[in-house]
Amino acid sequence: MESVTLLYIKLRKKEKDKNIRKYYIIGQDNMNVLLCSINTLKRLYDISAVEVGQHFYWQIGGFQVHAQVLITSWVVIAILLVSAILVVRNPQTIPTFGQNFFEYVLEFIRDLPHGELAAPTNDINTTVALALLTSTAYFYAGLSKKGLAYFVNISNQLQSFYRLTS
Repeated sequence: MESVTLLYIKLRKKEKDKNIRKYYIIGQDNMNVLLCSINTLKRLYDISAVEVGQHFYWQIGGFQVHAQVLITSWVVIAILLVSAILVVRNPQTIPTFGQNFFEYVLEFIRDLPHGELAAPTNDINTTVALALLTSTAYFYAGLSKKGLAYFVNISNQLQSFYRLTS
């Protein structure tokens, strides 16, 4: 039977503080214990709140809204709507440049879920490749650890599963 040690991460408030919180993780014998002070983590968290430049916010209901982003979004929406209405209000058989542009944008957005944004596992080849890679890695790890006795373990698991399902 293989021995697995129980390692822990020590989080300290200060270097000389004796109040240590221990978080246990399961690891192999050759893993190192990670020491990390809470002050270090707090400094990293504080850095993430730094803003460059000045920003103004609005309070709408109980939410804080970044006003510049909201205004810019509404201006872009207004420009697109007005230009789309002006260009496509009387469509022609031989389309103009503006009509071509908006038809292209419409087709691009309509086809996104079937093209670039389609689920990667829609293709059966990707699913089969991932399944084969996972199975091969699993069998290799089992055979390298236990040798041919690995197959006895697998057959016991399959029998247990068969009893559950029948």
